[in-house]
Amino acid sequence: MRKLTIGLALGALFVLGLTTSAYGASTEATWNSTATGSAAGGSKSAPAAFTGTWTLTAVNNINPSFRPATPSSWSWSWEGVTVKQTGIPFCTPEQINDSKSIAGCPAGSHIGQGDIPGAAFGPTGLGEGPNTECNGKKFDLFNGPAGSLTLSIDGPPELCGTLGFLGAYPIPITTAGGKSTMTWNIPDNLQHPFPGAEGTLRGGSMPFNPLKAPKKKAKKGKKKPKKSFLFTSINCKGPRDFTMTVVDTFGTHVINTTAGNCKAPKKKKKK
Repeated sequence: MRKLTIGLALGALFVLGLTTSAYGASTEATWNSTATGSAAGGSKSAPAAFTGTWTLTAVNNINPSFRPATPSSWSWSWEGVTVKQTGIPFCTPEQINDSKSIAGCPAGSHIGQGDIPGAAFGPTGLGEGPNTECNGKKFDLFNGPAGSLTLSIDGPPELCGTLGFLGAYPIPITTAGGKSTMTWNIPDNLQHPFPGAEGTLRGGSMPFNPLKAPKKKAKKGKKKPKKSFLFTSINCKGPRDFTMTVVDTFGTHVINTTAGNCKAPKKKKKK
């Protein structure tokens, strides 16, 4: 029902925007990304809490005012950073979609909020449009059910032709080689809001704050439980690598950059 509602609304907006003649053009985009990352490297015995951000922007290669290519997925990872969800409150896409609001998500599950620098919808393959612009949307990121985060998109309907809430979606997490990769498979109702049309996001930004699991009391005669964070860093020295991968209608775009410097944990001196 959500897909149908969004599709019909965008379809109506799109028809209203058919005021110019369209001609064929490539919509291939250049994707650019920046990132930050906290300095602490951490160790296996004492992982450090990680805080970071990323930004992603798309520019049409023919004309910056044209609609960029339609992405089907965004993936990202930081060197030495893994996701540990044990004990962290979470919010599911279903919880948000049922109420069309993030208000009911548990305290301590909200990772952060980021800006979306605009979205556009227009005829398939015609980057020059006519396009319907959609502005003012925000990403809200939450810890999700085991193996995933939860991403919600919302914003003032008056800046997006009466469209407000655009849905909440899972972000699967895979961990290998000492780092966790988070992937947003962009849903079909955003890629193709109605027959004969393509939609695109012009990029986005997202903060990653180190949510902490609630404190547990130490059992009598036992050691105090270690602090547990959602994002943790282990063994990173020098510039921290960041990788953003965008898959769109023109292929796979891998963007490698650095996210600040991190310090390797100090080795304990042997007595």
